Formats: sequence, structure tokens, C-alpha cells
Amino acid sequence: MIYIILTLVSGILLSGVWFGLNFLIQICVEKSKVKFLERYSVIAASVIPLVFILKYNRLELWNYHSLADWKNWMILAVTVLLSAIVISINQVAEIPRGKELLLYALDGVCMEIPQRMMMQTFSGVLFMHWGLDLYLSIPVTAFVWCISICIQCLICKLKFDRKIVIEIAASFLFSMGAGLLLLKSGFIGLPMAGHFLERILSTIIRKIRR
Repeated sequence: MIYIILTLVSGILLSGVWFGLNFLIQICVEKSKVKFLERYSVIAASVIPLVFILKYNRLELWNYHSLADWKNWMILAVTVLLSAIVISINQVAEIPRGKELLLYALDGVCMEIPQRMMMQTFSGVLFMHWGLDLYLSIPVTAFVWCISICIQCLICKLKFDRKIVIEIAASFLFSMGAGLLLLKSGFIGLPMAGHFLERILSTIIRKIRR
């Protein structure tokens, strides 16, 4: 149990580093007036941690042969459906369409770099070092991001309301499914596709509910 707690705390600290780097990059982008780079700040903020994490990583990330396994697509479908239904409960001021919808979905793809490639791999490295079951890294990674959302709300002095609770629930559901998908498939492209499809589906559900 102590190793699980240590991994959780270490993951929260790593997420803090990532949020800090992301914030600094966005400030630099605003000053440089190169606005299109702002969309990729979540990836840029992951680069430095990933240099060290991937050096010690032994998890498979590029097993594209797993695309032929229908079980992986089943996990992806269930994950996308459940998380899209939950997050779509939160209403938005404007529903993205056309190019905006595509960019919104691509933002989801970008988020899999810090969430899965960085954070879950980091948890996996620690779990493998301590000889723990890698599948326990799935809920640990999910809890790290949910706790990080709560901390971000406190820092930004946001009201912890129903909308935030739904966002956390959807984040937890997706992270659990995407984490399982990454370990089962060994291919980072599948969680990325899942996040892309989740944003498309949640937008469609919001349109239907209006």
C-alpha cells in the first residue's frame, strides 16, 4: 500500500510540474503572439518529463498490431460511450461545429500525451520497479488527474459545483477505460482515437439534448 500511495503522491507532483510548465509556455506564447502554438502547449509541457520517463519505460506504446484485436475496439467503444454520456450532462455556451469541432477533438488527442504517455507510463515505471501489478497503475493514474482537477479548482478559486463533479466523474471513467486500453493494446494511438471520438460523440449528444 505504501508504494501505491507514494506513486499517487509522485503523480500529483508530476502533474503540478506539468501544469506549471503548461502555464509558462502559454505566457510565452501570448508574449510572442504566436497564437497557434497555444493549442500544443499541453504537448510541449510534457516533453521535458517524457525525456526522463521514457528513458526508463519498458511498457509497449507502439504495438500497432493490436489494431487487429476486436477486444481493444470493444474497450474503446464502451469507454467513449460512457464518458461521452456523462460529460455531455454539462451544458456549454456554444456547441462547436465544423472546423471548431475538429480542433476540439484534436485537443483531446493532444491530452493523451500528458495523461497516458506521460502520467500512466510514469506510474508504470514505478510499479514495475517495485514489482507491483501494472493494472493497479490504471486507477492510480485516474485518481491523479481527478485530484489534479480539484487542486486546479482551488488554485483558480473555482466553485466546486455540480459541473466540476461531472467533469471529474467523466475524467475518471475515461482514464480508467483508456488506461486499460493502453495496457491491453500497447498502442498509444488507441487512447488518442478514443479521446477524439469521445469529444465528437459528446458534442453530438449535446446537440440532440438541446
